[in-house]
Amino acid sequence: MPEVWAKDKECREEARIPESVEFRKKPQLAQDMLETAWQNGIEAEWVTADEVYGGGYDFRRGLELKGQKYVTGVGR
Repeated sequence: MPEVWAKDKECREEARIPESVEFRKKPQLAQDMLETAWQNGIEAEWVTADEVYGGGYDFRRGLELKGQKYVTGVGR
């Protein structure tokens, strides 16, 4: 969902987006998906990501705390 929609009550109502659904950026979504995978016993030798994900400190830190090997792109 675009961030603009998340902040626009009329768009949310028209698209029938429940109030419980909140906007999250791509690194946050990726971290949530990885957490779900790990909780379900799905492991990966490596996680790779482009700079959209690697540019987020919290995403990289989450991988480090898990002990997950990773390589990401980062911006200049």
